[in-house]
Amino acid sequence: MTGCPSLPDVNPLLEGLAPFIPFSRVPEALLNEPLQFVPWRTMTPELREQFLASYKQHFFPTSFGIDVVTRIQIAVRHGLDLRDPRSPAEQKRINQLLMVDLDHPDILPSLTNPAMGGIIDGWTGSGKSSLVTRVLNVIAPDQIIRHPKSKACGWSTLMQITYLYLDFPSNGTRGGLVARILGAIDALIGTNYVERSRRLRNLDSSLIFVMQMLSMHRIGVLVIDEGQPETLDRSPWHRELVQFFLALLNLGIPVILCGQPRAFENFQRSAQVSRRFCEIGHFELRRADSDTHEWWRKEFVRGMMRFSLCEQVLDRDEIMRESRHTAAGVPGYFARQWIEAQRIALRKGGSKATLGLSDFHAGAQSPEIAKIAKAARWLEAGGPDDFEYDDLERRPMVKAAAVSSPTVAQSEPPRQPPSKNDVVDQLRGNLERRTKQGTVARNCTAKLAVSADPDDLRFNRAINILAGLEKSQKDLPLTPPEGHVDAQEDSSSVRSTGTKQR
Repeated sequence: MTGCPSLPDVNPLLEGLAPFIPFSRVPEALLNEPLQFVPWRTMTPELREQFLASYKQHFFPTSFGIDVVTRIQIAVRHGLDLRDPRSPAEQKRINQLLMVDLDHPDILPSLTNPAMGGIIDGWTGSGKSSLVTRVLNVIAPDQIIRHPKSKACGWSTLMQITYLYLDFPSNGTRGGLVARILGAIDALIGTNYVERSRRLRNLDSSLIFVMQMLSMHRIGVLVIDEGQPETLDRSPWHRELVQFFLALLNLGIPVILCGQPRAFENFQRSAQVSRRFCEIGHFELRRADSDTHEWWRKEFVRGMMRFSLCEQVLDRDEIMRESRHTAAGVPGYFARQWIEAQRIALRKGGSKATLGLSDFHAGAQSPEIAKIAKAARWLEAGGPDDFEYDDLERRPMVKAAAVSSPTVAQSEPPRQPPSKNDVVDQLRGNLERRTKQGTVARNCTAKLAVSADPDDLRFNRAINILAGLEKSQKDLPLTPPEGHVDAQEDSSSVRSTGTKQR
């Protein structure tokens, strides 16, 4: 292909990406210190406080982040290479995809061009969002690329989006996800895709429309952040959301999901889904729950303390030693404590600012971040508590008598069989649940018979086939369960869910 003079020498879709960054040079590329562009030393300490907010742009590379950058950039470049617009076969595939409608959904499986998927999970304050945004900025400095007319690529013009970054919808529906994705595109390039999707006849049409727009704009990677248990893992539309993500992967759109660990528990129960989303990697960000984590002091704390508006920092080693316990090993907690310590030091006045251990202690206990201090104390506590955080997890407590040898196991008292009352209660609960499920299924079936368009379920079957092209279908069945229909609230969320602009 490169020998043909009528074709570009390089895949045009790679033009907006940074040249491939080898592993050894990733730390240099990741490093970002905004204070080096601020003449803060020429100002009095009190005037420097205005620059404290720029700590959010400060980024110091860690060994974990270096690996993430390398793997994501490989996935993005590989996905764009597979969608090389110079290829006549790829031009035909894109044109066919853009012409797909509900009358011919069975053509979707023939348009596959599989991409890689990945997951980044971590509790609040672990640095997921800052890591992802920094990685995207490094590998794709130009998020939007305007391509002129190209006969070789088969387009009159193209607005390419190298990456799309958005949050999970708060209602956990596919309709909400449609609005978020299309809204993010509209905010970037000034289109009116959200409005166009509202005029489509049903949710299935909107889902196809999203797949077409993501493919047409050659999205390098779709990153969906802020995944919560309620919006993904426990969502009544979990199965449908996963099928949609797999369909995007099969159409050539790399997908990275970010959120709390509990948002992805069901992913681990499906071998197919887990494997597909481990092709980039399933990255787990966890706090430093003990002093044995060398990355905390040697990488993160050392790098965070480089963000300083003070001429002198006293007791640096003592601050580093106490930082893990004070912040419970949560990166986001230490960052806030370090900023508050500087705020206290800068407000002392004088011509120069000096920060000491007492300032760090005062900053960590500042009333403005008292909730952070409370959460850190809760994480570090070893015993049970009457208060529980939904989005944090303590380190597992060591059991007093662990089963580590046959002798210990044999000494444990035998488990008592359930009593007659326990069995009756369990059977009664099972019967009530089955009765409720049967009622819901009958109501859905009756509703479908009265109001559903016969075409409404065509896309669900097509997307199931597209999302599960491989032989093993135990995890994701090809056909929807009996009585399964899209609820009206899922469809209506296309019209009601707003978008979050970044």
